Amino acid sequence: MKSFFLVICYLLPFFVHASEEVDEIFYPQPTGKADVRDKYFYELLQLSLEKSIDKFGAYSLKYAEIELPSTRIPVEMSRGQYVNVLTSPTSTQLESMVLPIKIPLVKGIQGLRLLLIKKSKQAQFAEVENLNQLTNFILGQGKGWLDTIVFNEAGLDVATSTEYHVLFKMLAFDRFDAFPRGLNEIYRELDERKTVYPEFAVEQKLVIYYDLPVYFFVQLGDERLHDRIQYGLNNALEDGSFDQLFFDYYGKDIINAKLHNRTLFYLPNKFVPVIDKPQYRQFWLPFILEKTATLDAPLD
Repeated sequence: MKSFFLVICYLLPFFVHASEEVDEIFYPQPTGKADVRDKYFYELLQLSLEKSIDKFGAYSLKYAEIELPSTRIPVEMSRGQYVNVLTSPTSTQLESMVLPIKIPLVKGIQGLRLLLIKKSKQAQFAEVENLNQLTNFILGQGKGWLDTIVFNEAGLDVATSTEYHVLFKMLAFDRFDAFPRGLNEIYRELDERKTVYPEFAVEQKLVIYYDLPVYFFVQLGDERLHDRIQYGLNNALEDGSFDQLFFDYYGKDIINAKLHNRTLFYLPNKFVPVIDKPQYRQFWLPFILEKTATLDAPLD
């Protein structure tokens, strides 16, 4: 009888562990091998899940079974289909469909837009001194992207495509003059395509900024997953692993961009909920705090 009791005591932790709820997380697939936009976000999500095991237990993280267009992802997630976490720049409309975890994932740098251009056009862009002069150029963006609406609202001419990869081909064939990309995107995208498009370069003088915080989102009502990711991100911020991952990915790009040497054009983004940057300084790149403090930006 004693030996039986000892066996039960030994096996009990295994039975308890086996009966634990495992949070299953399904994340959107990349749109092909060359699409590296979400690699950092996937790793950060994984980090947040690891940092929340102590409170929320085990998890599994997988890509969705099918590839979805970016405009369909929040719609399908709101229906409980295919994915239950997505990464996106926020907007008032998006926050009415899915639930944000309001911790900016890239310290606001996706709103710092550098221009991907053909090297032969650098001299033309070097002559731009004000936003009005930028209206002489055609910019490329994705159809349905919030960025496209922000540029249109500012009076800029925008050519669009429904396909992300097609935009690079359009730039190569002079369908537009520049492809504005987030600071967290442009250098990696250029490097991935340098063999196919050796004529591409990052424009050297200008930077466009508008508030565009990127959040993780979960399905409305999924408070457990929301709280888990938020808890894990906060733990990663406290122990430094969040910043370590961020600067591993983007530290070199921030240096290469030479932001303080660029002419900055600020564009209002009325589609983003009010953001209190000074209250959450640790979530924002110091350059953005410095520049937007003197602009008519939604800071309070």
